[in-house]
Amino acid sequence: MSPRCRCLQAVCPSDRRKARRVHGVTACVLAEVACIAIIWLYGRKPGRVYTTAQEKPEDWWEVEALYDLCFAPGRTLLSSYRLREDVPPVAPLCRVARDSTNTLVAAIRYWPVRVGGSRVLLLGPVAVHPVTQGAGLGGLLIRETLHAAGELGYERVLLVGDPPYYNRFGFFHLAGVEMPPPTNPDRVQGLELIPGAWDGVHGEVEKVTMTEEAVDTFVEERNESWEDGATEA
Repeated sequence: MSPRCRCLQAVCPSDRRKARRVHGVTACVLAEVACIAIIWLYGRKPGRVYTTAQEKPEDWWEVEALYDLCFAPGRTLLSSYRLREDVPPVAPLCRVARDSTNTLVAAIRYWPVRVGGSRVLLLGPVAVHPVTQGAGLGGLLIRETLHAAGELGYERVLLVGDPPYYNRFGFFHLAGVEMPPPTNPDRVQGLELIPGAWDGVHGEVEKVTMTEEAVDTFVEERNESWEDGATEA
């Protein structure tokens, strides 16, 4: 057994001191750092399989609990929630991720809104359980659902979020779009699912009253479907 391997077995302070006298301080410190790194990586469970699926009605309270965990207690007081009140989400684009124990670890929702009379998707909230943050689940759900939105015939997406994060998905600042106050205008971001979709679209973001039947009809008219799948992240 190498000195570094023996040092990794030194779990109590006296053992560490003895190992350092025998094998040298530098080698033992490096070994302890390597041990901490191994434990950290093991906790992240790289390569773990997560299953993504369309959110079902029975998932609702689990998703709400996840949002409560990930966001501030006053999340429902944000301006974006006024656009969601009494409006059903766009069900085909609302997805969840579960781990191998069937625990819900990530979720994303979309809502219908209008800007200047044009149909727009409002993305959010998107949340990832703190235990699985860093596994790429947020990005996975965003990419999956944006692809699905394009297939369903949607043209443009709107969100309020951190530009450095959402820029990687193709979002850009929307200078002429006004979210209900109080909203930092620098955080209003848009994405074009077809080239030029945001050209000439500006004004206040308006709440849309859309029934579940209207959403289903919109989807059926495009004769598209989105299948569940297992993805490794």
